[in-house]
Amino acid sequence: MSAAQSLGRIAAAATRLSGACAGVASFAPPPLCGVRFGGSGSFGGGGGGALSSRRTLSRGSGGGGVCGVGGVGTSSSPRWDVRRTSSRWVATATPLPPSPSPPPPPLGTMAAAAPADATKSISDFRESYSETPLDEATVDADPIAQFRAWFDDAVRAGVTEPNAMCLSTVSAAGTPAGRYVLLKGVDERGFVWYTNYTSRKAADLDAVPAAALTFWWPELERSVRIEGGAARVPAAESDTYFASRPPGSRLGAWASDQSSPAADRGVMEARMAALEAEYYGPAGAAGGGEPIKDIPRPPHWGGYRLTPTLVEFWKGRKSRVHDRLCYKREAGGEGWTMTRLQP
Repeated sequence: MSAAQSLGRIAAAATRLSGACAGVASFAPPPLCGVRFGGSGSFGGGGGGALSSRRTLSRGSGGGGVCGVGGVGTSSSPRWDVRRTSSRWVATATPLPPSPSPPPPPLGTMAAAAPADATKSISDFRESYSETPLDEATVDADPIAQFRAWFDDAVRAGVTEPNAMCLSTVSAAGTPAGRYVLLKGVDERGFVWYTNYTSRKAADLDAVPAAALTFWWPELERSVRIEGGAARVPAAESDTYFASRPPGSRLGAWASDQSSPAADRGVMEARMAALEAEYYGPAGAAGGGEPIKDIPRPPHWGGYRLTPTLVEFWKGRKSRVHDRLCYKREAGGEGWTMTRLQP
């Protein structure tokens, strides 16, 4: 379609709009009216884009009308503003800024979740997973090495606190409990976290020295669960990690009598204020300086290490037919046996 034909159609559409608006009794037409069209989508033929930046078309006199119309074009097409003067139509092309490119999808396979529906029944919430497999032929024979590979993937995918794990314990009376803690070390010896030795979890572990850890990385549709015996790490290892913590976290370990009741939050805040005055001086931590003396590790605070006897890797799959690969430590503690489990 030629530029003249496109402009002719624009003008004809504007005239029809003027006539329609003039028939509204309560409307007082303005002396000038404008019609705005998108480029290639305005008339289905790309005609808008063929026009030069400014063209005019002489017209006879006629009634005015409402001419506020938005056409639909593409992001790369110009916007055409057609304005009527007393004797002619004037079309002006205004280039549109390019649309920003969408951000690249994060590493992983799960699609972005839609906003939650507050009226939806809990039983109706479910996620449809991808067909990305977990295959025996592609995993490491050592579950610790395989865990490290998946953990690195979670870091690259931007998972919030990829080292967050649910620690499950059981009391001497057989009461189970779970809570989230942070993984602080992993090697061939096992998985390490730190806590208050007077807490409930510590009491459970002292009574029943076995635990389970569960990691969930939804962005990757992956989970890992680990079972094994648990024991306190050597004091020197706890000292080294404690010294690496920020000063505020070190003082917090002194201020909290973890798992014990408190009348209100002010109890801990008063303890923190007293500790800050002691270790930072009269200005306290608010002064922004460094502690004026070393903050030692509390004797009631330290680490645990879980020595794994079972490590299971889970990958979500379509129709709930998930992949599960389970590693079990062989008799004698040397080597691992891997088995596929049904979902």
